[in-house]
Amino acid sequence: MMTVSKSLLAFALLAAPVAVLADPAAPASTNDEAKKADGDRMICRTQSETGSRLSRKRVCMTANEWREHSFRQGQAHERKTAELPKAGS
Repeated sequence: MMTVSKSLLAFALLAAPVAVLADPAAPASTNDEAKKADGDRMICRTQSETGSRLSRKRVCMTANEWREHSFRQGQAHERKTAELPKAGS
């Protein structure tokens, strides 16, 4: 019984500082704020230069800008493939 009470006391002493670190006055961030912060995060990618095996270029944009860039690339690809003649025509 004595070891159980010592274990509980040790746990309580270790868990107490964690409760103090949590700031109850700080408002919890909403889901919209987290999405906005994620969209403003900078992401850098290394892209190969066309016509060279060794030349590379580093491009940095926010997550929102990369999302828009990918969307526009997909649209351009769809336009190009729509212009191709159909097989068997």
